[in-house]
Amino acid sequence: GNALADTSDEFFSERTLLNYREELVRVDQAFNEKFSVWGKFSHDAIPTTEPGGIFSCNLSFPGSCTTNTNSSGEQIAVHAVNMIRPNIISDAGFTYNYSAIVSTPVGLTAKPNAPDINPPEPFPNPDGVVPNLSFTSGTGVSGLGPYKDYNRNYNFLDSISWVHGRHTFRFGYTFD
Repeated sequence: GNALADTSDEFFSERTLLNYREELVRVDQAFNEKFSVWGKFSHDAIPTTEPGGIFSCNLSFPGSCTTNTNSSGEQIAVHAVNMIRPNIISDAGFTYNYSAIVSTPVGLTAKPNAPDINPPEPFPNPDGVVPNLSFTSGTGVSGLGPYKDYNRNYNFLDSISWVHGRHTFRFGYTFD
């Protein structure tokens, strides 16, 4: 049987590049029996090369929609646990998270790589890719422009646990 998808008459082996790296540091410090602090820092980078583009692309023409992407992230977390009384414990903390997906077209649909495909366009093209091309045979070339998605999140929290007899009550807040 044919192992290829019905949408393609050809098979092109293309290399996908994935170089994942993460650094993580954690520090725990107990100052005394009643008070301790811990903190964590994490940084990761995930540079990839996608032969079919970051989301998908028509692969009838090998190398046409290749993108280079980096999905990076950072996290900082700090917590302090304080035993106010033997039956009352406070847990306060702060977290910061950052993540991003940044993708740039580097294949044949990127304008610098296709100087001969430069038809007049009715609107400015800030994406840096050639316009979508369709051929009467049903095939075509389309490129995905740069993709940039940045996310930052800050979180403050505090909770108080109170043990009263056989019951435990917990009060707190979180602020994003």
